[in-house]
Formats: sequence, structure tokens, C-alpha cells
Amino acid sequence: MTRTFLIIPRVRVINANAMSAPFIIGLPSITSFMGFTHKLQLDIHEEINRDIRFLRTGISIHSFNLRAYKEGSRNLLSITRNPLKKDGTSPSFVEEAKCNFEVSIVIEVSGINCEENITDIISYLNSSLMKYKISSGDLLSFSNPLSDSINVENISEVKGFLKKLMIGYVLTERKDLIKNRINEEKCTNSLDAMLDFLKINIKDENGNKEFFKIESGWFVPISVGYHGITPLISNKEGSSLDNNQRDPRFKHVFCESLITLGEFKLPTTLNNIDDFLWKYAYESEKNYFYCTTHN
Repeated sequence: MTRTFLIIPRVRVINANAMSAPFIIGLPSITSFMGFTHKLQLDIHEEINRDIRFLRTGISIHSFNLRAYKEGSRNLLSITRNPLKKDGTSPSFVEEAKCNFEVSIVIEVSGINCEENITDIISYLNSSLMKYKISSGDLLSFSNPLSDSINVENISEVKGFLKKLMIGYVLTERKDLIKNRINEEKCTNSLDAMLDFLKINIKDENGNKEFFKIESGWFVPISVGYHGITPLISNKEGSSLDNNQRDPRFKHVFCESLITLGEFKLPTTLNNIDDFLWKYAYESEKNYFYCTTHN
């Protein structure tokens, strides 16, 4: 099966929000990159072709720098001075988790009618990409975008495509490890199961220390979406939401972050290209709004 992909290589981002959930500081959440892709698709609908669809999004991280410093045994976030207010006074300092990083973004594209559409998309990216933001961060630069159509059932073509994302690490979803941990009855809830893969155990016998993890790999907690904790609320005129909702055309729901286990892998270690390509999903019975790599 032949599928078409768009690659935006080596996007450098500064001052991005590094707090993706109330207790996670690090790489911006995958929902940030999905939001960037969604905004890009909406603009391409207006500029080029309304039939174009961005189906999945993948990222390959080349470098990452959390804006923090170490004081003694503690890591502290760097505080920056914000621009002056209208009256010329200085605003209050707010401690925020910010980061700088370099990423290559992969987007699966469908609905392209001809080669001219691809040329138009690449031309649009070259002229307009710098106006976008990723996780509230500003774009500094990027390399020339490119497109590629590959047979995803041909391993050699898949490997050749993934080599274009080197040297970097792609983000994959590993909620399967959490499920297996619970099924083995080694944990009673998902949080404990996830922490088992993140912590480093120390085994001390006869004064000798041995550090080990229950599973090898570069595991990280990641925010993948939201769990609605209230039903969808209509924004009726005169309601308490009337003046406090960002877009009154849509219903409102109070929610909390959905956290799962992710793993960074070298692109060339993958055999299935879908292992690092994320898409939107919705489970109405659980009120889950999230991103996943699983079909």
C-alpha cells in the first residue's frame, strides 16, 4: 500500500511550553504537535485544496534543552524578564517551564489530486511556516520541506524513509507495557504500572549496589490528551460560560490530562512506520479525547 508523507526537517523552536501536564515537565505534549498540524491543514484548505487531509503526525527529536539550572542538588527553572507593560512598568516574574528543541515533523497526507498540490504545499510552507507556533514556542528556522510516497509493506522503502529522520529519536506509544503489567497482577492501577517503568531500582547486597530497570528502553511519561470529567455543556445565552468560553460556537467540557508511557527510539529500529505516527481518537463511553499510534 502506497502512502504519501510530508517531512518538515530540522524545525528549531525556542521558548516552547515544557509543562505538558500538571506533573510532567519536558518535551511538549504530542497534542501540541497535533495542534500545529491541524492548524496547518485548516490554512492549506483555504489556500490550496479543501480535499487535502493530514491523517497522522510523527516527530523525530534531534536536540532538546530545558531552560533550567542546577543549584546544589535541586534543578530550578530559569526565569526570564518579560516585556514592559503599556504604562512602562515591569511585569511580575512568573516561573514557567520553557524549552528549546529541534524536531523533524512527519505528516501523512491524503486527498492530493496531482503533483501540483504537493508543489503548492511545499511552496506554502517555505513562505508561511515561520508565522506558526508549536506549544507556544516561536520557530527560528527549518530545512527545505520534502514529500515522499512509499509502499509501507516494503521494508526497504520504509527503512530508507526512516533514515531521513536521523540523527534523532522518534516518540512511540507504549501503553501496551502498562496493560501487560496490570494483567500480570504486579500492579493494581495504571499510575503504579507506569512508574515501575520509569524508576531505577537499586539492589544492595553485601554492600554492593546494582542499578536496574524492569525493561530496557528510554521511557518517558507523556501527555496524550484529555479525560472529560463533566458532560458536554452547551453555551446557552446567559449561562455562566457565556463570557468565559474561548469559542461560543462549540460545547464545553471540563477535563483533566491523560498520561501514558512513551518511548524514544531510533527511527531505523522500527519496522512498522505506524509505530510513531499519531492520530486523533475519541472514546465516547469513557469521555476520552486523545492521540494514539494504535489502530
